[in-house]
Amino acid sequence: MDPRLKPRGRRVVLAEDDPLIRITVAALVTEFGYDVTEAASAADALAAVKGGADLLIADLNLPDGSGLDLAAEAVACCPGVGVIIATGEGEQPETGYLWLTKPFTASRLHDAIARAISAGAAR
Repeated sequence: MDPRLKPRGRRVVLAEDDPLIRITVAALVTEFGYDVTEAASAADALAAVKGGADLLIADLNLPDGSGLDLAAEAVACCPGVGVIIATGEGEQPETGYLWLTKPFTASRLHDAIARAISAGAAR
């Protein structure tokens, strides 16, 4: 593994409005060794990203906006942040972000995190 991708000290912002999904995903990401900040809204997630983050995992549909809009704002202010858009919807337009279809396994989440952080670092 590329040493720049080691989890310890890496910060992940998780934007998910469903409390059960948010708690479950946050527990997995923490188990992988990352520091997680949970947000139930796009506004809270963007504030957390601006505070410093290596990765944003955003639900496609949040109560106060689109996960895609959140991702665009996050990358605009913090170009090195990796982005994963999580969705239960079938259509996934080409955005330049990594997509993760719900429900997903811990293994798929782990792989997606590594790829998204690498893509953000390369941006």
